[in-house]
Amino acid sequence: VRGCPFGNLAAELGTQDEVIRARIHDVFDGYQAYFEHALRDAEGSGTLPGVDVPSVARALLAYFQGALLLAKTHNDATIIDALAEQALNLVTGTRLESR
Repeated sequence: VRGCPFGNLAAELGTQDEVIRARIHDVFDGYQAYFEHALRDAEGSGTLPGVDVPSVARALLAYFQGALLLAKTHNDATIIDALAEQALNLVTGTRLESR
């Protein structure tokens, strides 16, 4: 499991190289925009009322990066699947039972 190449770069070089840090920032902004778009779609359909979309999108991005890091650390991609099932809990505040 390789993890996220941008997360890897951020961890290794993000504090040492301004150009790399800026590019990774742009990539993570793109990820966050993706999550915001999905959350706004859910909000618009009435499925997800009353959340702070930018904050929840940032939390999902952090969760996503953490899941990738854990999978890389354990060399086990199934960790990503297991954590993905619980991501909805971050968004809705509900408890999901593990399968």
